[in-house]
Amino acid sequence: MKYTSEIEINSPVDRVIELFDNPNNMDKWMKGLQSFEPIRISI
Repeated sequence: MKYTSEIEINSPVDRVIELFDNPNNMDKWMKGLQSFEPIRISI
């Protein structure tokens, strides 16, 4: 799956990353998201 979107955000980068990295916020920026499952890769 490939997904691309671009917006301009008037906020500090650290704050944007903090919100973006929080899985509880995923449905706020991914329209139609029903669920997600983190993938863990062992090296």
